[in-house]
Amino acid sequence: MIVGRVRSPLGLLNWQRGPLVFFGVIGALFVGLRHVGVLTAMLEVSPTPLAILGSGLAFFVSFRTNNAYARWWDARRLWGGLVNASRMLSTQIASYLPWDEASPSATQRELVCLLSAYVHVLRTNLRDQPSLEDADVLRLLEAVGAAEGERAQLAKEPSLAHALVDRIHRALAAEQRAGRLSAQALDAMDRSVRELLENQGGAERIKRTPMPPAYGLIAHYLTMAFGLVFPLTLHDDLDLWVVPLNMLVAGSFLFVNELGRVLEDPFTMFWNGLPLLALSRTIEANARARLGDHGYPPLEKPSAEGVLL
Repeated sequence: MIVGRVRSPLGLLNWQRGPLVFFGVIGALFVGLRHVGVLTAMLEVSPTPLAILGSGLAFFVSFRTNNAYARWWDARRLWGGLVNASRMLSTQIASYLPWDEASPSATQRELVCLLSAYVHVLRTNLRDQPSLEDADVLRLLEAVGAAEGERAQLAKEPSLAHALVDRIHRALAAEQRAGRLSAQALDAMDRSVRELLENQGGAERIKRTPMPPAYGLIAHYLTMAFGLVFPLTLHDDLDLWVVPLNMLVAGSFLFVNELGRVLEDPFTMFWNGLPLLALSRTIEANARARLGDHGYPPLEKPSAEGVLL
């Protein structure tokens, strides 16, 4: 996700250089045909149909982009809920379960590591990355004593994230049966675990339910049609100025439409994607700090380009 200022518009222009060059060439072509006398009045177009097309295109493109942004913001809210639920659960683990004198118990350490592994697994799932090849996931599974055979068994799980939450819940239930966790405390922790799963389900809903591709195709073809028709309405009045103007006007629709396309999936590694690695490591740092453990990896910082992964 971009968290700093865009230093130069040249990067944006380079991003869509192909269509922009196409719009410029179309404008130059019509101007050239007019100067050699090939473009006759029969090929000139009244501005009225173009204005209607432009109005419809603006509505359609903005509708798609607004809905794509709503998906992006919904995903960010869900991950904000994961941060809050994880903080609450880690605080409950530190507060409700008994410590070994002044040190956290092995159960507390295991639960916090499982919670941290859970958010890293969810991150990799949403980014279509192999969870059991991720360095953070492997590090935390090793911390809870997951041997190679157990990791192979975990690889068979249809939802590794759910399997880790299930392990957390079973451990909490075992603590309650052993008399080290009260029924009231277990009920409160149940609500935190349920909130984790609800936010996970919401994020997976966004990931697995893409916007209908027809939205993007129609907006793209209408934008290209607009770039073809626009020079026919103004080439006689503006002459060579129609070239940069066609690139500017048609390119504006193009950029808004492409912005909607890249916002459809908030979990990509592209510059618009949510900073899932930074959020996951923030959750891990917050959870482990509750037990006085500060051996977690450093928090992610924006790159020199202002992008936070």
